[in-house]
Amino acid sequence: MQLLHNINHIKLKVSGFKRIISFLGLAFGLFVFSFGVSSLLGFPSKQQPDHLINKDTTTLASQSKCKNKTIPSIIFNVDSLKETESRTWFAESEYSDNLVSPSETQLPKSYCKTFTVPSIINATKNCNQVFKMKDFVFGMATTPKRLERVLPAVSHWLAPRTNESPNNSATLLVLHNILLAENGDEAKSEARIRNTSTQKRMNISFQYTNINRYEQRVVFLIQSLWKLSLPAKWYIIQDDDTFWITRDSILDLVASYSEDPMARNIFIGANTESRAQKSHFGNIAYGGGGIVLSHKLVELLNQDGVLENCFEKFKTRFGGDDIITQCIKLAANLNVMYDNRLHQCDFHNTRESIEFFQSGAPISTLHHWNGGGPAERGFTLFPESQGLPFHANPLESILLLGEAAAAIGHQNFARRLVLEGGKVVVSLGYSVVVYEAGFVELSGFERVFNKVVYYLYRVECSEGGTVSMLYRNGDREVVVVGWVYNATEFC
Repeated sequence: MQLLHNINHIKLKVSGFKRIISFLGLAFGLFVFSFGVSSLLGFPSKQQPDHLINKDTTTLASQSKCKNKTIPSIIFNVDSLKETESRTWFAESEYSDNLVSPSETQLPKSYCKTFTVPSIINATKNCNQVFKMKDFVFGMATTPKRLERVLPAVSHWLAPRTNESPNNSATLLVLHNILLAENGDEAKSEARIRNTSTQKRMNISFQYTNINRYEQRVVFLIQSLWKLSLPAKWYIIQDDDTFWITRDSILDLVASYSEDPMARNIFIGANTESRAQKSHFGNIAYGGGGIVLSHKLVELLNQDGVLENCFEKFKTRFGGDDIITQCIKLAANLNVMYDNRLHQCDFHNTRESIEFFQSGAPISTLHHWNGGGPAERGFTLFPESQGLPFHANPLESILLLGEAAAAIGHQNFARRLVLEGGKVVVSLGYSVVVYEAGFVELSGFERVFNKVVYYLYRVECSEGGTVSMLYRNGDREVVVVGWVYNATEFC
């Protein structure tokens, strides 16, 4: 989802001990943050994980103006003439007089200030005019049963939108062992996937191979993708639990590179967040974040004997992504270009993943969301202590984040807004944090304990273009982050 951000306003309200933040963002309108009682905004208490709900949010929108001075408010005007690449925006004191000191624990009820903030730069304002989804072919070495378990997550980024032409569809190739062809459960999973693909207009193809070793199947995906003979410009090799945060994040990522994929060898990949992984495996393209190859490079790798000779040379290495990295370096004298929007997510625990989402990092892909990585038991996207059952369900959690990113635009997802000298920190689409004495560490991850954290638990949409993201803490206090957009600005 591409959103042009021009005139935006943010409004923050704080009232009593119950905190509700309302955040309304207009492509040509306004953002609102408000703290109050959720029932005042007409939102019932609801826990079932139906994240995207059509709802009339005019009540929320009507409270977006700073007329009632009995609730403290902060309004941010986003200036489209002052664009920035910064993922973290700080409400500096020069924007307005008499900012509340970070040492104060409450804002006065009459507080209402306006600040000007720079809009975030869009890498491709004409997002679907540079590349289209039909220019992409994706490859996975997995089984039908595994793919079926994560199919809703795959559908999030692979399935065309309802108003999108069926001719603008990417292709996903699933390569698995021929021995599975006679497995009844695998055959049933494949049949169900094909049925879902038809319903959602997804192009998913299955191929069988007699290659037993997983690393070898990953490497020779490059051959299988090429043999499809599709007019693709980009080839992406990834895991079945690689999650693209939106469809447009795929287009935006490759459009930010000026090289022609039909004429240049291009090799884009993800680094690891783990020092131990980095020390052990070195500078490779970590496949869980996605390995993006240009048409020209895939053509080179499919010349007679290139992959066969390369695999023979590096077959003792662990991991298909490692072998692919070495093959490309050998055949094309090319090292991986790390893109900081692709994430391997080698987190050791849930705390590390929370700190990642609250760091302001740009996000196109997420990996290991279904468990795995260096942690023995994997990690969860949200802390289970919040009392929301579906937060412990990785599929429900990743779809929730995807819905939020689609609602506010992938460039804004996880963007960090630091307010009131660090007393309030908003990670868009993930959390709202209120500090007792201010956010101390502004240059990296959060490591402060005197705070209240509200995590995303619901996304609501109205037909008029208003998106409301509801956040909740462990005490069932609610924060509402609403976003109103002009639908005509979407590609």
